[in-house]
Amino acid sequence: MRYVVWVDAWQQQCCGEPFAVGSRVGWTLRDIPRGRFFDDVAGAEIAQRITHAEEHHGAVPEDAPVVHGLVREIRAIHGRFVRERDWAPGESRIVTSADGSDEVEGLSFNGYVVDLDVEESPR
Repeated sequence: MRYVVWVDAWQQQCCGEPFAVGSRVGWTLRDIPRGRFFDDVAGAEIAQRITHAEEHHGAVPEDAPVVHGLVREIRAIHGRFVRERDWAPGESRIVTSADGSDEVEGLSFNGYVVDLDVEESPR
């Protein structure tokens, strides 16, 4: 089964483990709220594909299962800050690895969209 996972830039930069295409990862995932943020930051086409978000800062129950999978594709997502809480898509580019340092001049690095082939389903 394939999940498309949002990884926040700030979470990856804070204490996320670097990963790459072909890496096996174990992530705690949460459902994502549908709304404007992903449309604004990543564009509607990419936003529609996102199924989950990786979380390791407490926004999930303590007993949330860890989902294991194989990273198939990574997109670095950059946006333009328009005004208070408003974003516009800037750039989405495929990268081979993710360590949180995907800065692009003139744009804000917002996160990664990761295609993950899941090895086990969460409860």
